[in-house]
Amino acid sequence: AEMEHYHGGALDGGSCRALMGVADQLFVKILAMLEELHDDVSFNTIRSHVVKYKRALALLDVVWSSVRGVDGILPTEAFLATLEEDIKLAREAWLDAGLNIRGHPKAHLTFDGHLLDQVREFGGLADMGEDWIEQLHQVWKKERMLTWQIPNFEKQQLCQLSNMRIKENMRVVAVKSATNEARKRTFKPSVDNAAVSLIY
Repeated sequence: AEMEHYHGGALDGGSCRALMGVADQLFVKILAMLEELHDDVSFNTIRSHVVKYKRALALLDVVWSSVRGVDGILPTEAFLATLEEDIKLAREAWLDAGLNIRGHPKAHLTFDGHLLDQVREFGGLADMGEDWIEQLHQVWKKERMLTWQIPNFEKQQLCQLSNMRIKENMRVVAVKSATNEARKRTFKPSVDNAAVSLIY
């Protein structure tokens, strides 16, 4: 997991998935750290609060992972009913964890009915997805890795732009496409192989 500058120092999607993959182990470490910091509070009290946060975040993930929508498939009434119930459970868990809704615009959007209305009216939030932005982040991240040894920042930027212009040049794209097509290997079974396949 790495901090990315284009997210203001936050984690990108890949790093978030890597982090959540070891969430259980992290919660154990968080519990131990909190117990050291708050020696006047019992372990069970700390664990209770941490478990509440864990449940709230897990339910929030359930809600938001289900509202992206699938291209060409509109949400059914059964899906909307399930989503409404999931939002209700997530709202209860959020408040139970002592988290604020009014002070968080995204929490207000999620829990106060706007999210459900948006999905019902427009069939999901896929059109609002930022996947294409994330893809561009990866492109420029690769360019930074290729030019990181250039000490002068301005020259580094010019080099990155030059590389991108070359890659996007229509003649270069056409040549690459033709080369890749010509490189494709066609596997034809030989006479011996065909004979063997008939025997078996």
